Amino acid sequence: MTDSAPTSAPLTSYAQNFEDVILWRALRQIERGFYIDVGAQDPVEDSVSLGFYEKGWRGVHVEPTLHYAEKLRAARPDETVIQAAVAAEAGLLHFYEIVETGLSTGDSAQAQHHRDAGFTVRETDVPCMPLGALLDRYGDRPIHWLKIDVEGLEQQVLESWGDSKVRPWIVVVEAVVPGTQIPSHDAWDELVTAKGYKAVYFDGLNRYYLSNKQTDLADRFRAGPNVFDEFVLSGTSTNRFSKLLTNRIEDIQQRFDHAIGVHAILQEEARAKLIATIRDLQHARTEAREFHEQLEELYKKHTDAMQQHALQVQTLEQKAAQELYDLNVRLANVLNSSSWKITRPWRLAGRLAGKAKRGLRRLAGLPRRLPGALIRAIRARPGIKRLLMSVLSRVPGLAARARRYANQAPGPTIVAAPIARAADPSGSHLTASARRVRARLAASRPHGNTP
Repeated sequence: MTDSAPTSAPLTSYAQNFEDVILWRALRQIERGFYIDVGAQDPVEDSVSLGFYEKGWRGVHVEPTLHYAEKLRAARPDETVIQAAVAAEAGLLHFYEIVETGLSTGDSAQAQHHRDAGFTVRETDVPCMPLGALLDRYGDRPIHWLKIDVEGLEQQVLESWGDSKVRPWIVVVEAVVPGTQIPSHDAWDELVTAKGYKAVYFDGLNRYYLSNKQTDLADRFRAGPNVFDEFVLSGTSTNRFSKLLTNRIEDIQQRFDHAIGVHAILQEEARAKLIATIRDLQHARTEAREFHEQLEELYKKHTDAMQQHALQVQTLEQKAAQELYDLNVRLANVLNSSSWKITRPWRLAGRLAGKAKRGLRRLAGLPRRLPGALIRAIRARPGIKRLLMSVLSRVPGLAARARRYANQAPGPTIVAAPIARAADPSGSHLTASARRVRARLAASRPHGNTP
């Protein structure tokens, strides 16, 4: 026997009655073992071989039903699938397929029982081959286990073992009448033990036979499946041990599907909201970009206007400064000119006349007749009288009004005679300051001109 370290991962049990657990306990030290499953049926549901297949084992499946044979080929492309029945002789066997169940059989009585129970029975002819020929085909290598589940035809299958010398290590045979707990092994038990086997375990459905050459494995069949076998349930088996697990898995699956549906709805709603948000954001970005462009344009216009305004202000300031400078120069020239200096008395007289005019306007509300004392004081002073009449002569209206005031006053009448335009050439009628101005003007004229 070739032993190796056991696989660390626990076995996943798919079999209907934990047959894979018992066989794995006995053979777990075998690396990449080999098996033959007669009546293999489904590649997953109630499969005795799938747990071994997942551990790296490979084998041969014998399945007469086309439906299951095709499923096995699809699921196990690296294994051999023989679509045939095992019978005493090679040829054709009239077969009764109980559609989509593991109850298909070559026994007409069993087929009628299933038909009476309401199952659909499909009759067909399938090729068949003896068990001995099947074993001899693979007898060049150790066959670690052989399982026979043929729904009532176990005796015929075992009888077809014949003279073959091939001895699988362990043989598992269904040992009750299909669908009952009635033992059926008495009819064929001796066929197995006569080949050098000893019954070592009964699980309530199957009898396990151990080859006399592998007696060191006998103690591994002393107990049924238990916690020390460290296996896990797949949830795909039809036994009631897996039913609760299956129901829970289905419930979890339904909840998961519902959650997935709700998630999909929420995801779609979130997606729609996200799209709307992105659309709004894009619109806001477009508006912000347009507003920014408008701001830039307004800023540019404002900057250009400010620069132009600053330039204009600078130009105006320069122009005003130049004009002010020119005016100051002109004013300085005027103030420094001879004519300005010569005409100063006349400007003073004009200012006095203006002040007198303003004073007379302020006196407009006084009595029409001046106090006699004032009139007399003016008459008594010829110099003041001449100066006053010279000033009044520049404002005819004021001169006339002054004459009226003087004539109304007691004493001599003040007559404001107009200043003669043709004055005495000697200038004796002028004041001293006037004579000095007259002399300066004469000196500044070319010789020969008359002042």
